[in-house]
Amino acid sequence: MIRQYTQEQLNSLKSGYPQWPPRELAVHFNEQFGTDKTPGQLRSACKNRGFKSGRSPGQGAKDRYLLVTAEQADYLRNMYQAMPLPELTEAFNKKYDQDLKKNQIRSFLKNHGITCSRSGHFGSEGKKNWNKGTAGTGLCKANQGSFKKGNVPGNVNPMYTERLSKDGYIEIKVPIPNPYTSAKTRYMHKHRWIWEQANGAVPRSKVVIFFDGNRSNFAIDNLVLITRRELAILNRRGYFSAPAELRPTIWNLVKLETTTMNKELSDGNKTHRELVLETIETPSTSREISEKTGIHQTQVCTVLCSLKKQGLAKVVGSTTQNGRSLYLWAL
Repeated sequence: MIRQYTQEQLNSLKSGYPQWPPRELAVHFNEQFGTDKTPGQLRSACKNRGFKSGRSPGQGAKDRYLLVTAEQADYLRNMYQAMPLPELTEAFNKKYDQDLKKNQIRSFLKNHGITCSRSGHFGSEGKKNWNKGTAGTGLCKANQGSFKKGNVPGNVNPMYTERLSKDGYIEIKVPIPNPYTSAKTRYMHKHRWIWEQANGAVPRSKVVIFFDGNRSNFAIDNLVLITRRELAILNRRGYFSAPAELRPTIWNLVKLETTTMNKELSDGNKTHRELVLETIETPSTSREISEKTGIHQTQVCTVLCSLKKQGLAKVVGSTTQNGRSLYLWAL
């Protein structure tokens, strides 16, 4: 086996690798032994034999000067501490008869980790804050721009302020904690607030409506408490958009329909799940289930999907209603 390096050459590499980066090491090595080794070959030789340079990764690149000589690099490093970049560029070009741009000098300094040790701030040596040590002495008193104790911003609406919601209902600010934001006050529908002041809290299964459809008539006898099932049927029958003379008739028909429905279902307080299960004893569409129970069709579909996952309901066919294809559901 031919040895590429003699023991003398290896000793030279081991001692020279910590002193010079590969490019300079190659120059010294080739001059000493009359070879033509490249920096890459010598780097590989040192690496394969476990020779360490002691330099951190990237340090070799910082030690190589492609733009300037080592002497010029020392000049830039020393003078950058004393003068800003424009003046340093002018002085450097004049001293070494160069024509480097300010951006070239800046890039060189940055790439080689050379800093000026200046913060860029105005000096504060010898200055003293005029109010230092005056805390609690009353020297700095409140002025026109200071917040005062108990101050309330001018954009805070007073209690019982009213506003119009995007749905056309009047809302009122009331002293009731907001369960969503933890605020001490909240806005709620004015007609509901008035009804609750007279009758107590509205149950979750019921709502307060305007009997005459006028959202500005807050007379207590015009605010009626109904079930959500009745509200669904009223909306389906077009109660609130019907002429005033037809509303009493629609109202009575809806009341009769819901009374009959409750008797058929035996219990008006049954859950949506129980109502849907009783309705699909005969195959029905989600629309038919909604009309029979008064449950919104979207909620009916949710219940049906839940029952299907549990194996309590299934699709047994389909039918067409008003040009739409609907599934038939059954137990």
